[in-house]
Amino acid sequence: MKKLLLIAALLPLLANAQQEEQAFKVGDCYRAVWSDARAAPVVSRLGVGQSPIPLALRASTAKANKQEQQSLEFVADALQNCQSLDQPNRVNYHPLAKQAVDAFETGYRAILTRAYSGDLTWGAVIEANDANQAAFDKRIGELSVMAEAQRKANAEQQAMAAAHAEEQRKAALRADFDRQQRAEEQQRQIERARQEQANREIANGLLLLQMARPQPAVNCRSTRFFDTVNTTCY
Repeated sequence: MKKLLLIAALLPLLANAQQEEQAFKVGDCYRAVWSDARAAPVVSRLGVGQSPIPLALRASTAKANKQEQQSLEFVADALQNCQSLDQPNRVNYHPLAKQAVDAFETGYRAILTRAYSGDLTWGAVIEANDANQAAFDKRIGELSVMAEAQRKANAEQQAMAAAHAEEQRKAALRADFDRQQRAEEQQRQIERARQEQANREIANGLLLLQMARPQPAVNCRSTRFFDTVNTTCY
């Protein structure tokens, strides 16, 4: 059935981890079922591969005859076998996605069973399949919204973490710069203190040298003029 094949194609998108390509592909298994000659009576009744399904098929009030019952039995068992073979591929599906898939497959098998038992006409089978598909699509849509919201939340968290890390990096750079500035200023103060000490030592040395230098002899001569005495030194 075309919708069933579309579901098979969507299933890997619902996994919560990236998976390597698997040897078994459920979509190929489904195609093989619907292509089998034993499925032909059901295919013609359900309009498999036709879009849209003809109104005449939807309006059918006929119920499954013996040949169609055998075809229904083959289809139900073959599809269930495909799903069983696909279980290893579904290990990493998100639990909610797996619940949705299981519910769809269980519902589909139940519809085929009711068609086999004569509880549903072929037209009613088509309508029941549409309802089952709509419920699945609705649930998958909800999960897609949830997954997108989670993706955005994760992206925001990553952005916040990156911004925090960048702020920490800048703060560390500022702290390193401040430490370097303080160290350089401290070194300049030490150098100034050394220079001032050196200048003082030079000044003291010059003063001591000046004091130790021999003073030249001084000759003085005094003369009296009446009561006044004048002294001249040279």
